[in-house]
Amino acid sequence: MRVVSLAFALVVATCSFAWAGPEEDAHAVLVKWGQALDAGDGAGVAALYLPNATLWGTVAPVLRTTPDEIQKYFGPVVAAGFKVHLGDHASVAISDDAVVEAGLYDFSRVKDGQSTTLYARYSFMLVKRANGWMIAHHHSSLLPKPAQ
Repeated sequence: MRVVSLAFALVVATCSFAWAGPEEDAHAVLVKWGQALDAGDGAGVAALYLPNATLWGTVAPVLRTTPDEIQKYFGPVVAAGFKVHLGDHASVAISDDAVVEAGLYDFSRVKDGQSTTLYARYSFMLVKRANGWMIAHHHSSLLPKPAQ
């Protein structure tokens, strides 16, 4: 029995455990965001934002500041059948409860046999609340074309 206990202790001591930090936990919300958008669930997308969140949408002429405005922004996006692909990103933990993530994503769809892809960049401010991580701020803009 002592040999088994010693062997178990050695295995536990040499294992490296991968604990998620705030950056990974916050990014998981963006993965959910993409899944909801891909599923055509505008209400599900909007539910990931805090009630007082702000959104500068990729093609929005105005700042969205209420849950209703945020849900209405995503309505046409999901109705148009756009799918999102999250690309390269970088995250910075401001604290254990606040993370800023910036990166690239693209929105694509096929309509009438024609494929369309919009390339954009984003920044999110995510905060941890009692019910988990949520989006406090989201800014998105079309990716500029490279200089010639």
